[in-house]
Amino acid sequence: MAVVQIGEQVGLSRFPAEGPAGDEVGRREVPTAASTSAMRGCPSTRPVDAHKPTERCTGIRRSRGAIPMHWPGGVSRVGEHVHTVDDQEVITPRGLLATLTATVMLTALTAGLARADTLAPNPAVAVTPDEDAMLARWHDMADPAADAAVDDLYAKGQIGAVNTALTSWTANGQPLPVGLPPKLRDFLAANLVLPSFTDQATVRRAAVFQADHWMAFLDASVLGSAPSRTRYPGITEGLVRDLGPAGDTPESGAKASRLVTALMSADPFGPTGDLLVTALKVRLVHAAGRHLLKGNWDYHRFGPPISKLYMAAEYQTFTIEVIDALARIGAPMSASQAQDFIDVWRVIGTILGLPIGAMPPTVAQTRHLGDVLNARLEDVNAKAKSYVAGDIAAQAKFFDPPVPSTIGGPLFAALTRKTLGAADADSFGIPRDRFWDSVADAALPALAGGLGTGPWPSSATLYAPMLATVLRMMLDDAKNADIVLPPAFHPVG
Repeated sequence: MAVVQIGEQVGLSRFPAEGPAGDEVGRREVPTAASTSAMRGCPSTRPVDAHKPTERCTGIRRSRGAIPMHWPGGVSRVGEHVHTVDDQEVITPRGLLATLTATVMLTALTAGLARADTLAPNPAVAVTPDEDAMLARWHDMADPAADAAVDDLYAKGQIGAVNTALTSWTANGQPLPVGLPPKLRDFLAANLVLPSFTDQATVRRAAVFQADHWMAFLDASVLGSAPSRTRYPGITEGLVRDLGPAGDTPESGAKASRLVTALMSADPFGPTGDLLVTALKVRLVHAAGRHLLKGNWDYHRFGPPISKLYMAAEYQTFTIEVIDALARIGAPMSASQAQDFIDVWRVIGTILGLPIGAMPPTVAQTRHLGDVLNARLEDVNAKAKSYVAGDIAAQAKFFDPPVPSTIGGPLFAALTRKTLGAADADSFGIPRDRFWDSVADAALPALAGGLGTGPWPSSATLYAPMLATVLRMMLDDAKNADIVLPPAFHPVG
């Protein structure tokens, strides 16, 4: 089995990407695999089927209603609150509540004063006349080829049949489904090609890094990118009309993370991968959004729904803001890893139909364009704040076994604050809380460095495994999500 060492930074506990054993991005272990596996409750000799993500040795037992606990010095605490499963000590739901109480008391005693806001907003950027002209062009741009194909489906009542056909199209190497309407078939056939600047070695490096750091990437996407995109009113309006003002549902959140999980496969753009297929399906969903919103939309203010301008803004939330979020939560990219990430997202953005100018070739240039877009578009309004609050409330319901809303809600609010950064979190009205912010400060870096241990129950030893369980559930949901064309949007005026 190949041993792969990733980058200059030490990140999350390893996650086996899709692919047969022995592949470049099959099961990967660092040189201290045995000690790492033991820490996570996974015998290093346990066979792992890389093609069955629900059977991977993650130290998490979603179906058993128990949380793994890792005690120092091999001390056993098996009893009323802890029992063993497959020779692994896990905390029972009763033990979870007891440990919650102890941790709340301990952390409340040791929590320091509220932290100073060390993350300043982006400085004002001088937007040049040429940049303003470029944004004005994007403001009026839709996606004529995709729109023509999708408008035809709605006009002929073919949405249901097409969704059924596309559900079976799951790998880049598969032929297009039989029986697709001609306009749609021609559109997909013409776009089943990668841009000329695609470098497969770069793609594989980025896929390895993201698969190895899957918890951090999922956190950055779900708790960072998803709320951050609502700072742009043209995006928020579309989300509210699609999903309602209360934020993402678990199903819609899983679909929104589908591109993230598609990049975690062994060969994302190869015949067995699904990133090309997934990106084209997302492009069709964008065209469906434009079709469904065109009768109730402020074209003067926003341009067409899901215009190239707002797609360029959302591209920033899945690139630069992910890079920044990873650094905040303890899984920073090196300069070369960040550049690989940008290079791969330029490929994804091209498949989604973004203009090449919206995807600069370097990290620094991409960051500058983000500052330009923020200077012209950013406006965190009441709808954005309501949507983000709804997102947090929905995420708090992911715990299995369930936890009281008085724990889940504040915990996810603090995790979102940590991921977004204090300045952006303040703009969304996410409340500060001395206790829960200290929990997030401990739990997220613990995930980024592997689930750590300590002599007493602490924020890291308790909440990091809880969050890992939630992220595993989100990952499984995202990998299994079907990208389908909506028959209608939420009736919001």
